[in-house]
Amino acid sequence: MGPKTAGALLKSLRAEIAADKEKKYQEEQNELTKEEEKIKGRLDDLENELNRQQTEEDTLENLNETRDMIAVEKRELTGIEDKKLESANKQLAESEKDLDLCQKNLEEAKAKGDKYAIEQLEDHELTLRQDVQRWAVEKRFHENVNFVSIKDANRHLTDTKGKLASCRGRLKEAQEQGDTVAEAQLKQSEASLQKEIEKWEVERRVLERIEVMKIQNTHKQLAGYEKELESCQKELKDARENGDTEKVTQLEAKENDLSRRVDKWEKATQEKQQKFIEEKGDAMERASQPWRQHHQAKGSHHPAVISMDAEKVFKIVADTGSVVRFASGEGVTLRFNNELRIHPAALEQLHAKGNNDLRDVLQLTKDFTAGTIPEVDYLLRIKETFGAKHRMMVDT
Repeated sequence: MGPKTAGALLKSLRAEIAADKEKKYQEEQNELTKEEEKIKGRLDDLENELNRQQTEEDTLENLNETRDMIAVEKRELTGIEDKKLESANKQLAESEKDLDLCQKNLEEAKAKGDKYAIEQLEDHELTLRQDVQRWAVEKRFHENVNFVSIKDANRHLTDTKGKLASCRGRLKEAQEQGDTVAEAQLKQSEASLQKEIEKWEVERRVLERIEVMKIQNTHKQLAGYEKELESCQKELKDARENGDTEKVTQLEAKENDLSRRVDKWEKATQEKQQKFIEEKGDAMERASQPWRQHHQAKGSHHPAVISMDAEKVFKIVADTGSVVRFASGEGVTLRFNNELRIHPAALEQLHAKGNNDLRDVLQLTKDFTAGTIPEVDYLLRIKETFGAKHRMMVDT
């Protein structure tokens, strides 16, 4: 091999080495870009979450202002409520302590230039910051329970409406008898009772709004942890396939932690939903009694009683999700918000096939929402599906 050939070969090898270095450099840059995009995405998600939390806190402030306007007096916290507030304060303090420690470790990792540790700690920091925000909101919720309950508000409303009906009866008698003095006094009482009813109606709406916010808060917390757990499990699978034992150990610990969080918030979600259903459901059950007694005495029944504004029921079902059980014991995932008012007792009247029919209606609703079914056809098909086979009462 001559000098020229050897020189050309050396030059070629150097070019290949340089090309390999450039390729590796570009790959590293691409990986860094991807990581930066992931971090930016996580930060954007966190910012959106923190903004939502701030909106919830602002809403609570507005609710308190509304209560001040209607002058509803506070009451002493019960022992259970006091313990719940104490627990929320404790959880908030622990989350803040964990966040401080995580941020300290993150600063140390950045000083050392440990990229993997930085990524893991940044993920953990986001989770802890969300925890701090959520426990802060949870604390605010428990601080605001020392007003009357929804049950109390409903009881006050019922009592006051009864007094108003009695007052109007006596007012009519006074007018018929020409008793102007009694008439004037009763008109004052009537106006006072009407104001009292308005006050309790506002209070009930405020209480329901707070309960809905609690449910939404736990749903979003649960959804956030479920999403994070899914992402962690994908990373864990990749790490196992790549044989990265150190990363596998760290991700397994993270997976266990997230699994515990998912279980905890799943339980909290179910408890809050059940409480809301029970408190609203009692009033609906009482309201339905005269209807049931009348039709049982007549030996007849009505088919499905469903508002033609189907969005109040089925669109909410399609867009969101709580667990409602049919008489057969079959469960259907169903989330609700303050627009949905179906009492579980009403669903007991559904046949065992109710679950399949509900799935059909959900699909119809999705098609309607997507704009592929006209509203007239959509409502007609819902009526056809439920009207012939089921009895169901819907409070609208």
